[in-house]
Amino acid sequence: MASTSGKSSVNNSSRVDGSSVCQFEINGDFSGDRVKKIEDEFLEVLSAIAYKKVVLDISAVNNFDSPGLALCIGLYKECQNKKMDFEIIANQDSCNLFKLVNLDQVFPIKEIK
Repeated sequence: MASTSGKSSVNNSSRVDGSSVCQFEINGDFSGDRVKKIEDEFLEVLSAIAYKKVVLDISAVNNFDSPGLALCIGLYKECQNKKMDFEIIANQDSCNLFKLVNLDQVFPIKEIK
């Protein structure tokens, strides 16, 4: 799935135990108006198929602000409501932002170096 500034994509894969994992990758900008487009894409995918786990990969994000943080929290809550596991994969800068606002205490964040 593409958006006007940067790229986002959804990759579905199955694990060995048969449970499905949805990996949503965000590249470039994760701020401002783009966040609403990403949220719409994400919610559309989640409504179509039941997943065991959702992974939000923001390791290639280079611009991240408060709407991006709010989206992460909203997606986490959506996954909780649907009984899905949720994990974020992030670069060091994004991890530092999550730590600054103590979100690393709320949901799992895997740092990519």
